[in-house]
This record gives sequence, C-alpha cells and structure tokens, in this order.
Amino acid sequence: MNKREINEIRRRLVPDGNAIDHIYGCYVNEKKEIVSTFSKSLQRLPEDEAKRYLSIFKKVLSGHEGRNQFEITFRPDQVETESHQLLVKLKDACMVETAEMLCHRIIDSLEIEGNYLILMMHDKGRTIT
Repeated sequence: MNKREINEIRRRLVPDGNAIDHIYGCYVNEKKEIVSTFSKSLQRLPEDEAKRYLSIFKKVLSGHEGRNQFEITFRPDQVETESHQLLVKLKDACMVETAEMLCHRIIDSLEIEGNYLILMMHDKGRTIT
C-alpha cells in the first residue's frame, strides 16, 4: 500500500460512515498460546467501544512502511498456495474459522516476547489487519 491508500483507509475509520461489519481478536500469551478470542459486529458494539477499536486501527496505520507496515505481494506462481487462498477467503467473508487459521499462521511466524493481541477487521470486501 502506498501513503495515499493508507490515508484513504484512515479516513474510513470513523464511527459514522464506515463499512466495517466485523472485528475479530486473538489474545496470545508469551508461550504462543491463544488465551482468548472474540468475534464482534462493530454495529452492535456500544459507541465508546467501537471508537476505541477504530482508534487502535488508526494508530496501526500511522506507522511507516517497511518498519511496522509490510505489503504482502504474491508472485503469479504463489497465487494457488494455501497462504494466498486463506487471505482471499478472509477478504471475501470474514469467517471465524478462517480468522483463527490466519491467527495461528501469524503466531507461528512471529518471534515476539510477552503477550500480544492480533486484531482484524472486515470492511465489506476488504480485510485490514
């Protein structure tokens, strides 16, 4: 994503007028074990809680490309891989099972000390992590 695309996403992260229909979260402990998960509809959350989630996503997008933002590109020969298919499935419909599979992939690939939270949101046709 370039800066213009990131700014467009940030503009969409407002309580009124966003197209976010779902949020999925996964709490991970220092042993790389999933402690808790949640799956919520943004429209059904109280306004203050929805604003907090939107604020978190905005902060994530305020980082720098290459430092804490990475674009995932796939070569034509990788399009049929399981990883690519998982991301396409998640983009098309934010299903809990698919989000859990992606969380496990993220956990296995990261070397982070301490506890952390993986958050995903589904924006009617786009998935932003």
